[in-house]
Amino acid sequence: MIEAEVISEQPPPRQQESSQPLPPVLAGMLLDLLDFFTAGPVGLFTGLAVGGVGAYLLGSLYRLPRKQKLWLALAAGVYCSLPGTAPIPLGTLVGAWLGIRGDEPRSPEVGRSRRSE
Repeated sequence: MIEAEVISEQPPPRQQESSQPLPPVLAGMLLDLLDFFTAGPVGLFTGLAVGGVGAYLLGSLYRLPRKQKLWLALAAGVYCSLPGTAPIPLGTLVGAWLGIRGDEPRSPEVGRSRRSE
């Protein structure tokens, strides 16, 4: 008796990809680097644009909704245009906090009030 071998047409399973393109700390460091390059009088004129565009692109990497990307871009633009923020690693600190907090799955019942029926 000859047994037939079943061949699957599905591609071999790949390793599970990370849900984030960059670690949050690295994304924060990139924003701090943009802030460093827009220090001084340069930042007063170009900080809003440079920080905003950089943050919008980072938000696109994370596939954030457009509204969140715009708020992130506004906050980063203001951060890059303010004088005296270059020595403060605020982006790195926020990225570290987000990395520590992690992407824990939340159950749908969190935040809902239960009704007794």
